[in-house]
Order: sequence, then structure tokens, then C-alpha cells
Amino acid sequence: MILSLSVEMPASARAEIEAQEHRLRDALLNALMIEANTGGFNGNFTAEPALQRLRAALLAAGQKAAGPNVRRILIEDIGQQIQ
Repeated sequence: MILSLSVEMPASARAEIEAQEHRLRDALLNALMIEANTGGFNGNFTAEPALQRLRAALLAAGQKAAGPNVRRILIEDIGQQIQ
């Protein structure tokens, strides 16, 4: 699975959130691993219900790690390599 993510935040919170970058990356990766291990990337993982669940999990993880100024986690690109 390859993802490109961006964090939507107020411009005034950028320095504060960037200071939490490592915690934020760890939290997002953890949320992605949970999603993968519970079958979230099986089948049609780009269907809207699956993407809504993924976005919600990423947002919750992002806000827990870096605070409420994390407004959204944007999925800019998503792909899966079949072996």
C-alpha cells in the first residue's frame, strides 16, 4: 500500500504541529497498521465507506498525537501493489 497524506491545519498552528511531526507520523502509521491488520485494505478499499472509515481513523490518531488543530488528514494518493 502506498499513500500520500497531508495534514490540514490553521496556518497559525503550523509550527506547533511540525514540532510534533515524529509523534504524528507514528500515530498515523499505527492507525494505518490497524486498518491493514483488520482487513481495511482488502477488496475495494477505495469505496467511499472504506475511505470514510480510514479518514476518521487517521483524523482521530492525528488529533490524539498533535492536538485539535489537526483539522483533516487528506488522502492525496492511494495505491496498492499486487504481487
